[in-house]
Amino acid sequence: MDLYLFNPDNDMALANGSSFYQPPQSIIDMTNDLCKLPLWYKNEGDILLDSSLHLGPNDHLRPWGWNHALLKQAEGLGIPNLPTTGEIDAWRNLSHRTTSSHILKKLTDEIPQCIGLSEAVDDIDTLKKFVADHPETILKAPWSGSGRGLQTIIGSLSYPMERWAQRIIRTQQYVMCEPLYDKVCDFAMEFLASADKKAHFKGFSLFRTNGYHVYTGNVLADDTNILNYLTQYVHKDIVESVSHKLEQILSETLHDSNYQHYIGVDMMICKIDDKYYLHPCVEMNLRMNMGMLTHIIYERQVSTNSGGFFNVDYYRSSTALNTYHQHMQETFPIKRDEAGLITEGYLSLTSVKKDTHYQAMILVTPKENDLMNYFKKGTI
Repeated sequence: MDLYLFNPDNDMALANGSSFYQPPQSIIDMTNDLCKLPLWYKNEGDILLDSSLHLGPNDHLRPWGWNHALLKQAEGLGIPNLPTTGEIDAWRNLSHRTTSSHILKKLTDEIPQCIGLSEAVDDIDTLKKFVADHPETILKAPWSGSGRGLQTIIGSLSYPMERWAQRIIRTQQYVMCEPLYDKVCDFAMEFLASADKKAHFKGFSLFRTNGYHVYTGNVLADDTNILNYLTQYVHKDIVESVSHKLEQILSETLHDSNYQHYIGVDMMICKIDDKYYLHPCVEMNLRMNMGMLTHIIYERQVSTNSGGFFNVDYYRSSTALNTYHQHMQETFPIKRDEAGLITEGYLSLTSVKKDTHYQAMILVTPKENDLMNYFKKGTI
């Protein structure tokens, strides 16, 4: 039996690196409010982790992502078949953005119409030179995710940003420096590393971020529809070449790590001088992710003739969330086809209670083409 666990603090725990890491209260609240999310992607017969369970020798923990703090907690619960400290060290090192930088260079060297530059900088003078050479720059902490640990620089490096960079270099060895591109859309390719030491392409993820580079939601659509959307900008052969090459690169990169879990490689379409290019590796996440979750939800829950979107939202007021939830239930009731798949309507994927502030939900519409409007209008 597999025991599933949603631990959205994984990226922060990796950055901290300690077995004694404690997440901030906001992440604890998110974990509590969204703890039922694995119900939508677990396999039949598997369950959510409960500390009161009687665990057998063949049980395995399947968290959102692995880190040293989670390993220590799992050991304390007596969970069997855990990864070793050395394996977690290896996965943490692979999650460092220098790995993404190396992958990016391999892809841009070999595949035309792919762009991207990411330099690992370990001193302020080199950082200042990079910023001077690029009018708009984005700086990234090597261990970070979901829009955290990012700083946008327009013009010269300010004193507060210099202090921030010094702290990141001191704690994480480098700061990643990248040009700020004119982004058209965000998407990702999803992979699964299996016991055969190979990374297998599982599908596409088309998603939105806000002005702070923070993830807000995914389109609910099949791979064909998402690929059609992307190939408005870049040729289908380019996208497929990237997916095939990434299977090879990821298999080689992860070969000796014993990593057997999902991998999300975030990408984007960029515009330069009225031409469109594919940035094939903005970052790589060695964990489950919202894009893969959306992909599985679409395959298992949504009619092939329908589409829509998946959102994760925070409400400062729990009353506002409850009001919204009731309104959406009344306005967009769920409708299903003969196979039980959703053809249209609103569904909250997590519990909405009196004290809930975070929610994951889907809104399904009869036509997948409505995903184009999603990019124009944002979320409902």
